[in-house]
Amino acid sequence: MQSSICHDDAPRLLQLKQDEIHLWCCDDTQVKDAALLQHYRTWLDEVELGRLRRFHFARHRHQFLVTRALVRYALSSYLPSTGPAAWRFGTNDYGRPMLAHPGMVASGLEFNLSHTHCLAVLAICHSGELGVDVEYHRRPCDATLLSDRFFSPLEARQLKALPESQQRQRFFDHWTLKEAYIKARGMGLAIPLSSFSFDLSAPGAIGFGVEPEAGDRGEGWRFWQLRPNATHKIAVAHRAGESAVMTKLRCLQVVPNVSIKPVDYTVFNSTR
Repeated sequence: MQSSICHDDAPRLLQLKQDEIHLWCCDDTQVKDAALLQHYRTWLDEVELGRLRRFHFARHRHQFLVTRALVRYALSSYLPSTGPAAWRFGTNDYGRPMLAHPGMVASGLEFNLSHTHCLAVLAICHSGELGVDVEYHRRPCDATLLSDRFFSPLEARQLKALPESQQRQRFFDHWTLKEAYIKARGMGLAIPLSSFSFDLSAPGAIGFGVEPEAGDRGEGWRFWQLRPNATHKIAVAHRAGESAVMTKLRCLQVVPNVSIKPVDYTVFNSTR
Protein backbone atom coordinates (compact mmCIF):
# COMPACT_ATOMS: atom_id res chain seq x y z
CA MET A 1 0.00 0.00 0.00
CA GLN A 2 1.55 3.28 -1.07
CA SER A 3 0.44 6.06 1.23
CA SER A 4 0.20 9.80 0.96
CA ILE A 5 0.44 12.07 3.95
CA CYS A 6 -2.72 13.43 5.44
CA HIS A 7 -1.61 16.71 6.98
CA ASP A 8 -4.28 16.65 9.67
CA ASP A 9 -2.21 15.26 12.57
CA ALA A 10 -5.31 15.04 14.74
CA PRO A 11 -7.59 12.68 12.80
CA ARG A 12 -11.34 12.75 12.94
CA LEU A 13 -12.65 12.25 16.46
CA LEU A 14 -13.49 8.65 17.25
CA GLN A 15 -16.09 7.75 19.82
CA LEU A 16 -14.95 5.18 22.37
CA LYS A 17 -17.95 3.93 24.30
CA GLN A 18 -17.68 2.83 27.90
CA ASP A 19 -18.45 -0.77 26.94
CA GLU A 20 -15.93 -0.96 24.05
CA ILE A 21 -12.33 -1.95 23.49
CA HIS A 22 -10.86 -0.70 20.22
CA LEU A 23 -8.15 -2.77 18.54
CA TRP A 24 -5.96 -0.76 16.17
CA CYS A 25 -4.16 -3.12 13.77
CA CYS A 26 -1.33 -2.03 11.48
CA ASP A 27 0.76 -4.08 9.05
CA ASP A 28 4.01 -2.13 9.25
CA THR A 29 5.37 -3.78 6.09
CA GLN A 30 2.69 -1.94 4.08
CA VAL A 31 3.84 1.49 5.29
CA LYS A 32 6.46 2.40 2.69
CA ASP A 33 6.10 6.09 1.85
CA ALA A 34 9.40 7.78 2.76
CA ALA A 35 7.80 11.17 3.41
CA LEU A 36 5.21 9.59 5.68
CA LEU A 37 7.87 7.74 7.67
CA GLN A 38 9.86 10.97 8.05
CA HIS A 39 6.69 12.66 9.26
CA TYR A 40 6.30 9.98 11.93
CA ARG A 41 9.78 10.82 13.23
CA THR A 42 8.64 14.37 14.02
CA TRP A 43 6.12 12.93 16.50
CA LEU A 44 8.67 11.00 18.58
CA ASP A 45 10.25 12.41 21.73
CA GLU A 46 13.98 12.27 22.49
CA VAL A 47 13.70 8.98 24.38
CA GLU A 48 11.94 7.31 21.47
CA LEU A 49 14.38 8.75 18.93
CA GLY A 50 17.25 7.40 21.01
CA ARG A 51 15.70 3.95 21.06
CA LEU A 52 15.09 4.16 17.32
CA ARG A 53 18.76 4.89 16.63
CA ARG A 54 19.93 1.95 18.75
CA PHE A 55 18.25 -0.71 16.61
CA HIS A 56 20.90 -2.46 14.49
CA PHE A 57 18.63 -3.72 11.70
CA ALA A 58 16.61 -1.44 9.45
CA ARG A 59 13.51 -3.65 9.70
CA HIS A 60 13.50 -3.26 13.48
CA ARG A 61 13.90 0.52 13.21
CA HIS A 62 11.00 0.58 10.76
CA GLN A 63 8.75 -1.49 13.00
CA PHE A 64 9.53 0.61 16.06
CA LEU A 65 8.85 3.87 14.21
CA VAL A 66 5.49 2.69 12.84
CA THR A 67 4.32 1.25 16.17
CA ARG A 68 5.18 4.44 18.07
CA ALA A 69 3.35 6.47 15.41
CA LEU A 70 0.39 4.13 15.78
CA VAL A 71 0.16 4.72 19.54
CA ARG A 72 0.39 8.50 19.23
CA TYR A 73 -2.01 8.76 16.30
CA ALA A 74 -4.59 6.50 17.93
CA LEU A 75 -4.59 8.37 21.24
CA SER A 76 -5.06 11.67 19.43
CA SER A 77 -8.10 10.21 17.67
CA TYR A 78 -9.91 10.27 21.00
CA LEU A 79 -8.41 13.53 22.26
CA PRO A 80 -7.80 15.73 19.18
CA SER A 81 -6.76 18.66 21.36
CA THR A 82 -3.57 16.68 22.06
CA GLY A 83 -1.60 16.17 18.84
CA PRO A 84 0.45 13.02 18.21
CA ALA A 85 3.73 14.73 19.14
CA ALA A 86 2.38 15.99 22.48
CA TRP A 87 1.86 12.66 24.27
CA ARG A 88 4.27 11.81 27.07
CA PHE A 89 4.90 8.31 28.37
CA GLY A 90 6.46 6.68 31.39
CA THR A 91 6.56 3.17 32.83
CA ASN A 92 5.37 1.52 36.02
CA ASP A 93 7.68 -0.37 38.37
CA TYR A 94 7.58 -3.41 36.07
CA GLY A 95 8.33 -1.50 32.86
CA ARG A 96 4.79 -1.33 31.48
CA PRO A 97 4.29 1.83 29.33
CA MET A 98 1.73 4.30 30.63
CA LEU A 99 0.67 7.90 30.14
CA ALA A 100 2.89 10.21 32.18
CA HIS A 101 1.46 13.74 32.11
CA PRO A 102 -1.33 14.32 34.71
CA GLY A 103 -3.59 15.95 32.14
CA MET A 104 -3.18 12.97 29.81
CA VAL A 105 -3.83 10.49 32.61
CA ALA A 106 -7.05 12.40 33.28
CA SER A 107 -8.21 11.55 29.75
CA GLY A 108 -9.23 8.17 31.17
CA LEU A 109 -7.65 6.22 28.31
CA GLU A 110 -6.04 2.84 28.98
CA PHE A 111 -3.83 1.30 26.28
CA ASN A 112 -1.60 -1.67 25.62
CA LEU A 113 0.55 -2.47 22.59
CA SER A 114 1.86 -5.70 21.09
CA HIS A 115 3.77 -6.32 17.87
CA THR A 116 5.25 -9.24 16.00
CA HIS A 117 6.24 -10.14 12.45
CA CYS A 118 4.26 -7.81 10.11
CA LEU A 119 1.59 -6.76 12.61
CA ALA A 120 1.19 -4.29 15.47
CA VAL A 121 -1.96 -4.29 17.61
CA LEU A 122 -2.92 -1.50 20.00
CA ALA A 123 -5.81 -1.98 22.45
CA ILE A 124 -7.55 1.09 23.93
CA CYS A 125 -10.44 1.40 26.38
CA HIS A 126 -11.69 3.84 29.00
CA SER A 127 -11.00 1.98 32.23
CA GLY A 128 -9.92 -1.23 33.88
CA GLU A 129 -6.97 -3.55 33.40
CA LEU A 130 -6.17 -4.12 29.73
CA GLY A 131 -3.69 -6.35 27.91
CA VAL A 132 -3.19 -7.48 24.32
CA ASP A 133 -0.84 -9.92 22.62
CA VAL A 134 -0.36 -10.77 18.95
CA GLU A 135 1.72 -13.71 17.73
CA TYR A 136 2.89 -14.93 14.34
CA HIS A 137 1.91 -18.58 14.68
CA ARG A 138 3.75 -19.89 11.63
CA ARG A 139 7.12 -19.72 13.39
CA PRO A 140 8.56 -23.06 14.51
CA CYS A 141 8.47 -24.05 18.17
CA ASP A 142 8.70 -27.18 20.32
CA ALA A 143 5.19 -26.99 21.78
CA THR A 144 5.47 -29.84 24.28
CA LEU A 145 8.84 -28.72 25.61
CA LEU A 146 7.70 -25.13 26.05
CA SER A 147 4.42 -26.16 27.65
CA ASP A 148 6.28 -28.25 30.23
CA ARG A 149 8.48 -25.26 31.01
CA PHE A 150 5.97 -22.41 31.08
CA PHE A 151 2.40 -23.70 31.29
CA SER A 152 0.29 -24.85 34.20
CA PRO A 153 -0.16 -28.64 34.58
CA LEU A 154 -3.73 -28.33 33.22
CA GLU A 155 -2.61 -26.45 30.12
CA ALA A 156 0.26 -28.86 29.46
CA ARG A 157 -2.04 -31.88 29.80
CA GLN A 158 -4.60 -30.42 27.42
CA LEU A 159 -1.95 -29.65 24.83
CA LYS A 160 -0.36 -33.12 24.98
CA ALA A 161 -3.78 -34.78 24.66
CA LEU A 162 -4.17 -33.29 21.19
CA PRO A 163 -2.86 -34.89 18.00
CA GLU A 164 0.68 -33.74 17.32
CA SER A 165 -0.50 -31.81 14.26
CA GLN A 166 -2.64 -29.55 16.49
CA GLN A 167 -0.23 -28.97 19.36
CA ARG A 168 1.63 -25.98 17.91
CA GLN A 169 -1.62 -24.09 17.31
CA ARG A 170 -2.82 -24.85 20.83
CA PHE A 171 0.51 -23.62 22.19
CA PHE A 172 -0.04 -20.22 20.56
CA ASP A 173 -3.64 -20.12 21.80
CA HIS A 174 -2.38 -20.46 25.37
CA TRP A 175 0.67 -18.26 24.88
CA THR A 176 -1.26 -15.26 23.55
CA LEU A 177 -3.76 -15.50 26.41
CA LYS A 178 -1.04 -15.77 29.05
CA GLU A 179 0.85 -12.80 27.60
CA ALA A 180 -2.31 -10.69 27.43
CA TYR A 181 -3.14 -11.48 31.07
CA ILE A 182 0.27 -10.65 32.55
CA LYS A 183 0.37 -7.45 30.49
CA ALA A 184 -3.09 -6.46 31.75
CA ARG A 185 -1.92 -7.02 35.31
CA GLY A 186 0.98 -4.65 34.56
CA MET A 187 3.53 -7.02 36.10
CA GLY A 188 4.81 -9.05 33.15
CA LEU A 189 6.90 -12.09 34.04
CA ALA A 190 6.89 -11.15 37.72
CA ILE A 191 3.74 -13.32 37.66
CA PRO A 192 4.73 -17.01 37.28
CA LEU A 193 3.24 -18.30 34.05
CA SER A 194 2.33 -21.60 35.72
CA SER A 195 0.31 -19.84 38.46
CA PHE A 196 -2.78 -19.33 36.28
CA SER A 197 -4.54 -21.52 33.74
CA PHE A 198 -6.68 -21.22 30.65
CA ASP A 199 -9.03 -24.11 29.97
CA LEU A 200 -9.69 -24.44 26.23
CA SER A 201 -11.32 -27.87 26.33
CA ALA A 202 -14.79 -26.55 25.37
CA PRO A 203 -14.93 -25.35 21.73
CA GLY A 204 -15.10 -21.57 21.48
CA ALA A 205 -14.93 -21.01 25.24
CA ILE A 206 -12.15 -19.76 27.52
CA GLY A 207 -12.07 -20.93 31.12
CA PHE A 208 -9.76 -19.19 33.60
CA GLY A 209 -8.36 -20.00 37.02
CA VAL A 210 -5.57 -18.72 39.24
CA GLU A 211 -3.38 -20.07 42.03
CA PRO A 212 -2.56 -18.01 45.17
CA GLU A 213 0.96 -17.19 43.92
CA ALA A 214 -0.57 -15.25 41.03
CA GLY A 215 -1.73 -12.59 43.50
CA ASP A 216 -5.19 -12.45 41.94
CA ARG A 217 -8.57 -13.97 42.80
CA GLY A 218 -9.32 -14.26 39.09
CA GLU A 219 -12.74 -12.61 39.25
CA GLY A 220 -14.15 -10.26 36.63
CA TRP A 221 -11.81 -11.11 33.76
CA ARG A 222 -12.94 -11.35 30.14
CA PHE A 223 -10.80 -12.82 27.37
CA TRP A 224 -11.09 -12.93 23.58
CA GLN A 225 -9.03 -14.53 20.83
CA LEU A 226 -9.21 -13.32 17.24
CA ARG A 227 -7.79 -14.25 13.83
CA PRO A 228 -6.90 -11.08 11.90
CA ASN A 229 -5.45 -13.18 9.04
CA ALA A 230 -4.13 -16.66 8.27
CA THR A 231 -0.79 -16.19 10.05
CA HIS A 232 -1.53 -14.30 13.28
CA LYS A 233 -3.54 -14.69 16.48
CA ILE A 234 -4.57 -11.92 18.88
CA ALA A 235 -5.60 -12.29 22.52
CA VAL A 236 -7.21 -9.56 24.63
CA ALA A 237 -7.58 -9.53 28.42
CA HIS A 238 -9.72 -7.02 30.29
CA ARG A 239 -11.04 -6.59 33.81
CA ALA A 240 -13.38 -3.69 34.40
CA GLY A 241 -14.69 -2.21 37.63
CA GLU A 242 -17.67 -3.73 39.40
CA SER A 243 -20.17 -1.33 37.81
CA ALA A 244 -18.93 -1.74 34.24
CA VAL A 245 -21.12 -3.31 31.56
CA MET A 246 -20.07 -6.15 29.26
CA THR A 247 -17.28 -5.10 26.94
CA LYS A 248 -17.38 -5.27 23.13
CA LEU A 249 -14.50 -5.36 20.67
CA ARG A 250 -14.25 -3.01 17.71
CA CYS A 251 -11.40 -3.65 15.24
CA LEU A 252 -9.75 -1.04 13.03
CA GLN A 253 -7.24 -1.51 10.22
CA VAL A 254 -4.95 1.50 10.25
CA VAL A 255 -2.13 3.32 8.52
CA PRO A 256 -1.28 6.15 10.94
CA ASN A 257 -2.11 9.59 9.56
CA VAL A 258 -3.52 8.06 6.38
CA SER A 259 -6.47 5.72 6.89
CA ILE A 260 -8.71 4.09 9.50
CA LYS A 261 -10.99 1.31 8.28
CA PRO A 262 -13.35 -0.81 10.42
CA VAL A 263 -12.77 -4.55 9.96
CA ASP A 264 -14.57 -7.64 11.19
CA TYR A 265 -12.07 -10.13 12.59
CA THR A 266 -13.22 -13.60 13.62
CA VAL A 267 -13.46 -14.17 17.37
CA PHE A 268 -12.80 -17.89 17.76
CA ASN A 269 -12.57 -18.11 21.57
CA SER A 270 -14.03 -15.98 24.35
CA THR A 271 -15.21 -16.11 27.94
CA ARG A 272 -18.92 -16.69 28.31
